[in-house]
Amino acid sequence: MSIALLFNIAALIAFGVLGLLLFLVLFEPGLYYKVPTPAHKLGEAERLRLLSELLGVQPRHIEQITHYSNGQAFYSAQLAAIARAQQTLHLENYIFRPGQVAERFITALCERAAAGVQVRVIVDAIGSWQLRHKHIKRLRKAGVDIHRYHFLHWHALIRLNNRTHRNLLIVDGSEAFIGGAGIADYWNRKALPWRDTQTWCTGPIVAGLQGVFAENWLECTGEMLASPANFPAALTDRERRHPAPEPDESPEASLAPAIGLAVGSTPTSGRSNQARVLIQFLLASARQEILISSPYFIPDRGIRHELIAARRRGVQVKVVTGGPYTDHHLVRRAGRKRYGPLLSEGVEIFEYADSMMHAKILLVDRVWSVVGSTNFDHRSFGINDEVNLAVLDSGFCHALLTDFQIDCRNSQPFTYDDWLKRPLSERVLAWFGTVIERHQ
Repeated sequence: MSIALLFNIAALIAFGVLGLLLFLVLFEPGLYYKVPTPAHKLGEAERLRLLSELLGVQPRHIEQITHYSNGQAFYSAQLAAIARAQQTLHLENYIFRPGQVAERFITALCERAAAGVQVRVIVDAIGSWQLRHKHIKRLRKAGVDIHRYHFLHWHALIRLNNRTHRNLLIVDGSEAFIGGAGIADYWNRKALPWRDTQTWCTGPIVAGLQGVFAENWLECTGEMLASPANFPAALTDRERRHPAPEPDESPEASLAPAIGLAVGSTPTSGRSNQARVLIQFLLASARQEILISSPYFIPDRGIRHELIAARRRGVQVKVVTGGPYTDHHLVRRAGRKRYGPLLSEGVEIFEYADSMMHAKILLVDRVWSVVGSTNFDHRSFGINDEVNLAVLDSGFCHALLTDFQIDCRNSQPFTYDDWLKRPLSERVLAWFGTVIERHQ
């Protein structure tokens, strides 16, 4: 056998191995999650304890918590919090897009850095690709330490598909914002502003969210945020000095102490994911009601199983998802493809008709709320870094319930008849979307 032939055979084997690895990276099926025990029979204390143990996350008290339901309100609140920063200011966003809103944030961050505050910023290299070098240079010149998450280096190509989808703002380690919104004019424009929710909280729970930021900061810089200034001990005293949110901006604020779990999720090589464990367990343990808001609702086999099981034990299930103003129409069609079994079991699905729906919220039994960055799709459950805040507090849950009811009224129901009458063109496109999603 000639050397040339051996070389050709070796080359074919190498290309075959590379092709297989590429196929697995792009199309490896997601993990099928299931909860075989009757979790819906658990008491509230037991549900909290088991969820904490499954996630490996310590329950923490929340001293103050409220939410903002539109860009004008939550951007104003965030900018006011930035102006209060005295020691540290940490910001992480998937989307940081130049425009009027970004200009206000850049100016505010530069001012605090110039005043001696340690300002650290993480933006995703793909989600914030429009943030130009001139913006980065301006921030760094003012003293802001800013980094792009998983920038396009040759040695990071294996992690190219893993993005940080987290949206966090943490001020002095004692107050934090978490939600679905990035920094862009989408959420604050006059015509068809994106519908989203941001949550503000204080108390020991903030240390958990700070730890999530610290994880991505370590990945970007190699620096561990081990300074006590990042995790101040006297949280309660600091909180009492924070001005309460304006009543007209947050009429549903819950000021009684609540319990929360700060859940950061990063996909493991074994395909497990903390955000999915959180959501799957709460769906399986629901006794009365499940309400879901998600711009991209593509329920895989595990999610469909839990929602159908919930309906069969008498749980009311409602979903608000993206409608005609969605920014990903292929994803919308891929999601619709899977609605049939859910609709036939009585799950109610509403497509938001006012603008782009971007809120990511789960409400269970009117006592549990999950707010954060996670969508009901494979990117959130199997690829991206995400962050969520699970809150055990009936007052906060009822505040979010009011928004959910308004969103339902501003939506168009998608019925089982609608599902049966989908045109052929949608069915073909939905098949392509399903292949991309990788879930059955």
